[in-house]
Amino acid sequence: MIQNLLRILIGLMGAALLLVGVLAWLDPGRVGNQFGLTNDGPLGLGTIRGDFSGFFLLSGGFALYGALRKAPQFLLVPLILMASALFGRLGTALLSGADAISLRYMAVEGANVALLLIGRAVFRRADRHGRKA
Repeated sequence: MIQNLLRILIGLMGAALLLVGVLAWLDPGRVGNQFGLTNDGPLGLGTIRGDFSGFFLLSGGFALYGALRKAPQFLLVPLILMASALFGRLGTALLSGADAISLRYMAVEGANVALLLIGRAVFRRADRHGRKA
């Protein structure tokens, strides 16, 4: 039961991340504004479409695939990416301060990291015991 709940939650997280990645590709100006990124001209738009959408598409794709396959090894990719983003935000909060929006994004990233850690542990345990997750 817990494995199915984790699969659903991680799958929803993956789908949401994929959606942000697709939106960053289709409407980089809007997504850039939502995340406080400069989107003036080809350099800014290209960065949002390339780097930003790549982060979200990769995170979401691996999270969704890991949830569907109950494969903890695939959850490692979004875990590392989300933890890196959270670490960067924590560093910024310490060095430059944080506002309410930054704290909200940190909370989301922290929740994603926790969910992925729990999912990896549960899927790994089920796999070691030969149980269907």
